[in-house]
Amino acid sequence: RPGSHLFLLDGFFVKSNTPNSSKSTMKVLYILMSLVWMVEGRGGQQSQKHGGYPRSACPPSDDDPQPQQRIDTSDVLTRFRQEMAKTTSRAEKFDAYLVPGSDAHQSSILAERDKRIQYLSGFTGNKAMAILTQDKAAIWVDPYDAEQADEEVSCDWTIYTNSKNDVSIPLWIQMNLRARSRIGVDASLISQSQWEILSKRVTLVPVRNNLVDLIWANRPQYENYKATPLAPPLGLMQWSSKIARVREALRNESCDMLLVTALDEICWVLNLRGKETEYLPVIRAYLVITDKVIYLYTNISKIGDVANGVLKADNCYSATCVRLIPYENVWGDLKTMSSQIWKKVWFPSDAPFLPGGSHAIYDIIQADKISKVSPIALMKAAKNEDERMGMSNAHVRDAVAFCDFMAYLGNQMKAGEEWDEHKAAMTLDDFRRQQPMSEGISFKTVVAFGAHSALPHYRTNNITSLKINSSSVLLIDSGGQYTDGTTDLTRTFHLGKPTDEQINVYTRVLMGLIDLASATFPDSFTLQEADVLARGPLWDAGMDYGHPTGHGVGCYLSVEEGPLMISQDDHPKHKFKDGYFVTDGPGYYEEDQYGIRLENVLEVVPHPKNDTVRKLLTFRSATLVPFEPKLIDRKLLSPKQISWLNAYNTRIREEVGTELKKTNANERLLLDDGEGTSDPRRPLLGHQSLLLTPVVSSHLHLSFSPYLSLIYAYDHVGRLFTLI
Repeated sequence: RPGSHLFLLDGFFVKSNTPNSSKSTMKVLYILMSLVWMVEGRGGQQSQKHGGYPRSACPPSDDDPQPQQRIDTSDVLTRFRQEMAKTTSRAEKFDAYLVPGSDAHQSSILAERDKRIQYLSGFTGNKAMAILTQDKAAIWVDPYDAEQADEEVSCDWTIYTNSKNDVSIPLWIQMNLRARSRIGVDASLISQSQWEILSKRVTLVPVRNNLVDLIWANRPQYENYKATPLAPPLGLMQWSSKIARVREALRNESCDMLLVTALDEICWVLNLRGKETEYLPVIRAYLVITDKVIYLYTNISKIGDVANGVLKADNCYSATCVRLIPYENVWGDLKTMSSQIWKKVWFPSDAPFLPGGSHAIYDIIQADKISKVSPIALMKAAKNEDERMGMSNAHVRDAVAFCDFMAYLGNQMKAGEEWDEHKAAMTLDDFRRQQPMSEGISFKTVVAFGAHSALPHYRTNNITSLKINSSSVLLIDSGGQYTDGTTDLTRTFHLGKPTDEQINVYTRVLMGLIDLASATFPDSFTLQEADVLARGPLWDAGMDYGHPTGHGVGCYLSVEEGPLMISQDDHPKHKFKDGYFVTDGPGYYEEDQYGIRLENVLEVVPHPKNDTVRKLLTFRSATLVPFEPKLIDRKLLSPKQISWLNAYNTRIREEVGTELKKTNANERLLLDDGEGTSDPRRPLLGHQSLLLTPVVSSHLHLSFSPYLSLIYAYDHVGRLFTLI
């Protein structure tokens, strides 16, 4: 009986403050309860009482202290509910308020001013959504972010996940609100696709003034910067040539206007970069493209003189210049021109990593609309020759920074210095920023040790930071922004002696990475089909991982670039094209113990032998960072996998090694193959370790990081592998 199920589950949930050993059991029961809710529909008082992800230290008590990083937002919630009561009594009538976790451009990387969910709840992750009533507060997060949300969000909140097996927002509304309830939302923050999905089951009400903004005291301002045009090599393809391609796509669809709402698409097509967020070099703007005009709606004061000149913005009255218009004018102009001038408008629809335009924008356009993925998205995904060269060069410099850091970390730990996750992340960021052409990092660096590495979306912070030692694995997921490219890299290490299980798992994850990276396939091959290649070696051992294998990568733009995603999920089946850059990132996670993930960025290139009827493609690895030899079981590797790994290590020696030696003008460092010769082009044959001999070394010491970088790089590519 339903009551019996919930009563038995209740016995476990009363023990929500028990030690971590029962946490796995609680999570299983939570999933079972979610299924019960889905069967029962509205549910009873018990299901409402116990709904949501199992909370630690809730309700608060003196015997069970709150997690250190948990934020008490009860005062914020009180002021929000007071404002909600005033708003519903004045004009728009609604019973609950929905808070999307995005900005007006549906961005996933937000400026501090747009982090409304973080202000309301304390949750610092991405892809969240919240709903509030006068007595309830619920938040939906990615399944892998649930534990982080539990650590950060106060007991005032109930936590749910976006899993298909969990309680959805419409179901929660059915369970907690009366029939025909109305849900208020800022329509500029919710995509049209999300609006359509939710509107099928609940009544959404656009609310003119955002309630969070009304109560947010000392709300941060947007960054003050000057947008700059791209420098060579990325800027060699003129923005006017890109606009011409867009206009051709418009004519093919018989559309009068393309509305561009995604910030990275605007920056790509106009060859601009800005500093609107910490990790994404974009400007905040809308772009209107027709056959005769180009309108850029933005904060005009942020368009520097150089960018203004490149865009030919002064006295712009032709089809080959960009007219600058204040950002806030977009609403009135779209309404007027779509009712009087344009007959058919191309509105951007959703795709992986591309939520599309907002409902507010969609609703204001009076003309006929076609909803389709923006043509700029796929143009941007296929990099031109200048972008490909830039990405390649950026990855070499990024490898220098990473090898330099790992050598420094290893040396300092051997000297007895204590390191924790947060210190390591900050130091790695500094190494990247010191590289030529660096513009910082492409996302928040993840350094996860031991049990933290078992959390695929763990976010390193100074509160929960673990000490790094030789007892477990160390996972580092990081990337850089350079003026010629964007990088994304994950490596897993062990600073002590790994277990047989960890070696087996690491090797299988590496095998999956290699199987995808070494694949040859026709140009009809889809990203969805490629996913099985990375999972195969893990499946053979009964293992798997719950996240996508890969995603697109922008060029000095977004590190997660749509619409490309290598995943089994149901999404548009895009085919691989020459010039795509995608990540290859299999992993495995043993809950509360350890996690292993490896990730390379791959460039799609023509196969050297193309004698078949179909065009054949393959991959070239842009990432050039060694793997951890002590975690590899050579006996599990096939001859093809060993051959790929040797070729990969040779590229590291030749490309990264050469760059590492350039970092020290006073020291000439050459490879010694143990036979009296020094040839960096020599293939990795046999089991001997490659050593470095300083030919001139008047002041060489252990803390000299370029020297140690070379030791690290060559030590990690020269130990185990024999060409077969």
